[in-house]
Amino acid sequence: MEVVSFILLIVIGVLVGILASLLGVGGGVLYVPILILGFKVDALTATAVSSFVIIFTSLSGTIEYAKQKRIDFKAGIILVLLAIPGSLIGARIVTYYSMLRTYLRALFGLLLIILALRDYRRFYLKIKKMKGKGETISITTEDLQTTRGEKVEKTDAKGVKFVYNRDMKTGAVFGFIGGVLAGMLGIGGGIIFVPALNLIIGLPMHLSVATSTFIIIFSSIMAVIVKADYLSWTNIITYGIPLAIGAVLGAHLGARSARKIQSLYLKLAFSTLLLFTGIKLIL
Repeated sequence: MEVVSFILLIVIGVLVGILASLLGVGGGVLYVPILILGFKVDALTATAVSSFVIIFTSLSGTIEYAKQKRIDFKAGIILVLLAIPGSLIGARIVTYYSMLRTYLRALFGLLLIILALRDYRRFYLKIKKMKGKGETISITTEDLQTTRGEKVEKTDAKGVKFVYNRDMKTGAVFGFIGGVLAGMLGIGGGIIFVPALNLIIGLPMHLSVATSTFIIIFSSIMAVIVKADYLSWTNIITYGIPLAIGAVLGAHLGARSARKIQSLYLKLAFSTLLLFTGIKLIL
């Protein structure tokens, strides 16, 4: 492998790792097309290599988020226990009904676009309302997502206090359903986990991103096991290792950067990712 390509993959890993840990996703939505279009890797190999790299991306991000005390481990562990079996069931279903994935991807893509546009509108109205009252945006400026469940007060390592309601009963159901959808659609869990944690379970955006990063460790390990036939040592050494080296550094930087970003802007950035992913699923 050329030295230039090796260095280029490290740089790509850093950039994608920053974005992935910043938004609580694995990064597969970027790793896969980059490998296919930029390095002429076939689709099955690209998804397998991507899953391998995401293990290191999510591990690095989780270590930093754990230091920040921004992971809701109770919500994360419950989703892991339900979403991973769900994803295996979903993957099994589409092996029997292959055309179902095509229709579901289009419908889910449309749903993501609608969610993104809704969040854009809410962001605009929230900013307009706050400016009208002369209020300033703080790190934790965010409306409560649910009034159900137990009230939780969580203080991070910097003394920032998060107060929210955690609805794990509804969240558990959607965790399993989200896992089934992820398996059927062939997409990474972050696109489903972050909205589920934030909109349904009720975690603030910062905690949703951190907790999703923790969950993705387990979902990516499961993905590598399932896709092991397409992951040769040659592919790991050629593409996986340089991407992983960069991703570890990038994910650390992304997680450190996330704590300084206001919740509203973090949510806006994630909505942009939803819009991009929705369009990609439809096309």
